[in-house]
Amino acid sequence: MKPITLDSRHYRFLLDSLVAVSAMHDYKAPVFLQLTGFDQVQASGLQLTRSPGKTLVYLGSLMLVLGIILMFYVREVRLWVRVRAGSVRVAMTSNRHNRDLDNDFARQSDAIKQLARGA
Repeated sequence: MKPITLDSRHYRFLLDSLVAVSAMHDYKAPVFLQLTGFDQVQASGLQLTRSPGKTLVYLGSLMLVLGIILMFYVREVRLWVRVRAGSVRVAMTSNRHNRDLDNDFARQSDAIKQLARGA
């Protein structure tokens, strides 16, 4: 549709309609509706579906939950060993520093020193 031309007749209609809409709260409703009866109708339905990929979705959900659990309860430890002529450097880091890390580092570095002496 083409746009309405804005002449005095359309402009006056626009203003009258805006005034009428804003004044609707001042007047009562012209029609009174009242419920005289009610018949309740009940229905039920049964839907059958086939989801061939649901086992893959359940497996992915299970793996996601296990990954989150492992992320919180399994400690990631990294051990670096640098061997040069006559010297060995050992470094160890973890995503969670606790008291066991120092004991693990001492145990691992002692084991590496014993291997270096035996070789």
